[in-house]
Amino acid sequence: MEGLDLSNVKILIVEDNKINQMITKKILNKMNLYCDVVDNGEAAVEIVKEVTYDIVLMDIHMPGISGLEATKIIRTFDKELTIFALTAVTLEDKMHEFGDAGFDDIISKPFKQDDFEDKLHAALSGEKIISSFFS
Repeated sequence: MEGLDLSNVKILIVEDNKINQMITKKILNKMNLYCDVVDNGEAAVEIVKEVTYDIVLMDIHMPGISGLEATKIIRTFDKELTIFALTAVTLEDKMHEFGDAGFDDIISKPFKQDDFEDKLHAALSGEKIISSFFS
């Protein structure tokens, strides 16, 4: 992440699994990135209304509203926010659902740290994300 000022970057992790929360937060902290964590889609929608984030890392399968539904709701009031789907699901027939919901890209779980960092770097440096997953 050389050359990027990360001091004011805010990332929201939306993940109900405590272990996945810890792993993701640890990786982001090692990258000197600040993050908040919520454990459900409803909380994600509410906090995104109140706090300006640069990136949201959204789990798909959660109790209450899913990551897909939460993203659809967020897109009704914020079309610009970068939202990545965090999912173990990479089936071709499911990919259009992620694109239709308003995700910018997918980070597959378990994620490879290099791939994870590359996607965050691209988003934070203002590169237009063109996901091969949705084509």
